[in-house]
Amino acid sequence: MGHAAAVSGGWFVYLRLGRVSNLPTVWTNVAAGAVLSGMPLYPGTMAAMLLAMSLFYVGGMYLNDAFDRDVPFRPASSVRARSSPSASACSRSPS
Repeated sequence: MGHAAAVSGGWFVYLRLGRVSNLPTVWTNVAAGAVLSGMPLYPGTMAAMLLAMSLFYVGGMYLNDAFDRDVPFRPASSVRARSSPSASACSRSPS
């Protein structure tokens, strides 16, 4: 299997759809908010907040692509989102 085939599927797609390269921005926003709040900074609380906000961010990116997958002017991520698990969950109509 060539390099192009290896990075075109699997975890690479999930990392790209989740835009994990933007997670350092999420982390610095959490840190800035914690410092500006004036509350005591406990390592366990900070770790929980970093994890929670990271999961919210990545989940929101998946849902954004899933709901926008039929928009014609979306970039290539809409093609990858058509077969993602979040796309199948969002495409079911309530009965």
